[in-house]
Amino acid sequence: MPLFFIGTTKVQQYMNNLEQAFAETEDTAATLLKTAQAMAAQAKRLQKAAKEGNIANLKKIHANLDQVMEDLGAAVAITQESWPYTDNEVLQYLDQGYVEELFEVAEEHDLAIHERDGQLIAYPSILSVVTSDGSVRIDRKKAPGVRPSSLVALLIKNQKKKPRFRPGTFLRALYGVYQELTREQGGRALIARETGRVVPLDLVYRMFTSMPGASRDYTRTDFARDIFELERSGEKVTRTGFEVFFPSSTGTRSGKGVFSFIGPDGSEASYYGMRFDKVDR
Repeated sequence: MPLFFIGTTKVQQYMNNLEQAFAETEDTAATLLKTAQAMAAQAKRLQKAAKEGNIANLKKIHANLDQVMEDLGAAVAITQESWPYTDNEVLQYLDQGYVEELFEVAEEHDLAIHERDGQLIAYPSILSVVTSDGSVRIDRKKAPGVRPSSLVALLIKNQKKKPRFRPGTFLRALYGVYQELTREQGGRALIARETGRVVPLDLVYRMFTSMPGASRDYTRTDFARDIFELERSGEKVTRTGFEVFFPSSTGTRSGKGVFSFIGPDGSEASYYGMRFDKVDR
């Protein structure tokens, strides 16, 4: 077994293939299961011999048990040694080298993953590596584990699912915030009329996540994805006849206050502000 060091560089040097480590552990578990099944088979034969009173078979089975027990003990020992990493080493790897390996495994399976604002986008899913507890979250839900191939399989499966996004619900929420920001209050609107009533999305997002901890559960990337999906759905007019627009701005070029998302074709969509206009009937 190799010698492991606590330093980040050394951890990366030795721990550079988490996928292989999981695969080797899976193989040793399969060997252990096979040996355990052999022990179970001997136990069943012994039970049958005792039930029938077959003394000759009893002696044969007793003779076999020593070898099966030796094989089982060796399989247990190998299985216990098959995972050589400490919790601290795994956490450091998740923080330093894991994303690169995940990208490599995804590429092997023809899955495109992009990184934006500290999160990973594999349309339509958004991933976050949470090093504090050694987990990966997909769309804010904790994944079963961190094995790269397992996560890639989940992401590919998500791409084949029917979207759960409800454009009408999100559109109404945007319009509600827009009304609040542009409503005349004491003769003055929160967003001045001379701006063309284009509301910065950064302000809208802050209102969406005004409750404590809300921005952690609903990130900027989540918000950008919802805007992207709203545009993609084609549902842009409220029931009261107001159409939403996401006009371009110099902000989309500077990057300040911009919300970005990567679509299924790998192209980037950037959003800075929004406005609602009355639709002429």
